Amino acid sequence: MKQEERRERRIREIFSAAMEEFGTNGYENVTMDSLCTRHGLSKGVLYHYFSNRDELFLLCVESVFRDLRAYLEQKSAIPAEQNVARSIRDYFFCREDFFHARPLEKNIFENALLHPPKHLREQIRELRRPLQEVNQAFLRRAVPYLPLRPGLDAAEAIRYFESIESLFWELLAVYSADPAAKEAERLWDMVAFGVAQPEGE
Repeated sequence: MKQEERRERRIREIFSAAMEEFGTNGYENVTMDSLCTRHGLSKGVLYHYFSNRDELFLLCVESVFRDLRAYLEQKSAIPAEQNVARSIRDYFFCREDFFHARPLEKNIFENALLHPPKHLREQIRELRRPLQEVNQAFLRRAVPYLPLRPGLDAAEAIRYFESIESLFWELLAVYSADPAAKEAERLWDMVAFGVAQPEGE
């Protein structure tokens, strides 16, 4: 085996071990020592390719963001005008579809967004930017077809939908034990479109 092939194989092995560790135990409970102990990795080899757990965690986060972005790009067809509210909801639920068979990736994603290490927040924000751009592109296509409350414009609605993305899934974890249940769809409708009729209507 050529040296470059050995190098690539070792990096893949380390990456696979890191995905399993961070996806199972979270950032706080993973150390370079635990990676070596639990996965039979040599410390010399591990430190030859990666200087610390931050570097490995960010590599895992970047991989999850990149794969989710590719998945959403495939799913974000321009919505039909008459079904725009449902199209927006379905687009947001694509994320859960993506993670349904990827529990390790889901845990890494939620760890990075909901409980990021303070010293890595800015780097995670930068890694997330391409994923946000996909969301923004979809919303820019969809929101102009959505009937808005008086006084709201499309730019405000787009900012709102962006801001509730992470909030919605955190709320859902408390609201319903099953993300695929009807309660999830009802919660989405309430979060996205409100629960109270405006006064005077």
